[in-house]
Amino acid sequence: MSALLQNVPRRSDDGGIFYASSTLPVDHYTNGLPYDADGALACTIGAAVDHWHQGLPFTQFGRLAVFVGNPDHFGGGAAPFNAAHQLCIGSGAPANYSSGVGYLATGRVSASTTIAPITSAFTSAFSAAFQTFIFGLFMAEMALKTLGV
Repeated sequence: MSALLQNVPRRSDDGGIFYASSTLPVDHYTNGLPYDADGALACTIGAAVDHWHQGLPFTQFGRLAVFVGNPDHFGGGAAPFNAAHQLCIGSGAPANYSSGVGYLATGRVSASTTIAPITSAFTSAFSAAFQTFIFGLFMAEMALKTLGV
């Protein structure tokens, strides 16, 4: 698999790739990959492959050419492709990982068009840690005032 996919935005729930499929112009490129304005990996489902970059297929509009379905062959680095040479993706939690990229049991790259919201457990933990930090600063300030510093 291309090392480019190792740094793609992930869903917070299971680590799958966050993507958007359209034919709109790409908003920006980061590390050789196209992104939409919302930070999603810019893809087009079912589009013809126009060119390749580091082992990944791209459309004529510079979006990643993907297929939602099972692969029929694997390219260099275990990248899953269909007969049209589009990168095979699918939704669901990864069954395994290779170089940080999540794969389904079918061999497809785990991907979704949504990002899971931050959980309330994380929010509560962050809030408690922040309150403890602020309390610690307050206590340090009081100790310095007591010492006349």
